[in-house]
Amino acid sequence: MKRNYPPHRIIKRLLMQSITTSVLSRILLSALFALSFTMSVCAQTTVNAPSTSQTGTAGTAPSTARTGTAPSKSQTSVPSTKTKVACIGDSLTRGYLLEDAQSYPAQLQQLLGAQYEVRNFGHTSSYVIDDGPVEYRNTEDYSAAIQYDADILIFMFGANDVGAYNFTPLYFQNQYRELIDSFRQTKKHPKIYLIIAPDSRDLHFGLIQQTIQPVMTLGQQLPATVINPYYLFLGHPEDYLSDGLHLTGTAYGKLAKLVYQAMQGSASYVEAPVEPISPEVQAENNRLFQQATEYQAAERASKATALAELRQKYPNYETTGLWIAHGIHI
Repeated sequence: MKRNYPPHRIIKRLLMQSITTSVLSRILLSALFALSFTMSVCAQTTVNAPSTSQTGTAGTAPSTARTGTAPSKSQTSVPSTKTKVACIGDSLTRGYLLEDAQSYPAQLQQLLGAQYEVRNFGHTSSYVIDDGPVEYRNTEDYSAAIQYDADILIFMFGANDVGAYNFTPLYFQNQYRELIDSFRQTKKHPKIYLIIAPDSRDLHFGLIQQTIQPVMTLGQQLPATVINPYYLFLGHPEDYLSDGLHLTGTAYGKLAKLVYQAMQGSASYVEAPVEPISPEVQAENNRLFQQATEYQAAERASKATALAELRQKYPNYETTGLWIAHGIHI
């Protein structure tokens, strides 16, 4: 049977319930506070207790085992103190047809030691000039090299560019400068080295010398240290693979030593010393040079019409380039 209480008794009953609830709440809160304080003191005592594995070791970081939680990456990662070196170029940098360990960047790493981190960003068949079949700036290796943000940049281009029908020293120089400047946007003062590409022993023998003056000019403008390995290989046909263009692992070792020498000094120009050439190799060089001269003259004649048309349509292409924003032809 439901009871009907008068209004004053209902109010009194509610007040009593409220007081009871309030008292119980205070008791419960007091208990929780006491428990929390006790746990805090225990935890503090545990954290501050020295680990037996740390005694006698000055400057040792607290052991993570004491907290029971694994450290985050931000807590454990230590900024690298290694000097980052990026080797940028075409197949001569990549070490085409060889194991990675035989490339000059890999062998340079061995010479420089653990304080350096050398990365190979060479891309086979790439060009500096923007009218080449594979412009280096359009490759994944370029993007990776930019992101790497190296302290030292070592460039070696020209072996492919010099064979292009529209190659000129000025065109090559300006395009090379644009490429190098794109790396200088990410780090204000990286040390720069420019390697003059080794000469080939095929029908383009001697042609690489057309890149010497542009590279020397860039060395003065940037400034950068220019490395000329010309005499390393001139008297050594055995340093080349069967295609007469790419080098052997032994030859890349010689190049790595020359680059290492340049990095240890402060000279703005480092050239391989002149080596004696045997009469047999000199005779072979003379024959090869004659053949290459005739071939290159015929090649220029066959492409003269196309070059004339290009100059008529784009008279300033040597300074402006032929492409804008990587793929939109002007």
